[in-house]
Amino acid sequence: MNELRARATMYITIEENTKAARRTKMPMMTSIPKRKRLNKFNYYTSLNANRNVVIQEAYNLKLVRMSQPMQTSPSANHSKRC
Repeated sequence: MNELRARATMYITIEENTKAARRTKMPMMTSIPKRKRLNKFNYYTSLNANRNVVIQEAYNLKLVRMSQPMQTSPSANHSKRC
């Protein structure tokens, strides 16, 4: 029983030492300054076309592709829908 207690205290001290070392090595995440995103241009021209028309044209030119619908597994419960 004493051997078990000695082993447990050894592991506890190791864990406490590693936690203390991590606290001293790693700076707080809030102290890191955030980079401000700069705009490339002063202003942007608004689109004259409908958004759906633009997306459809990009799809027709094969610049983007529609994602495939997810397949349900055969073992799924089809009585439940989300």
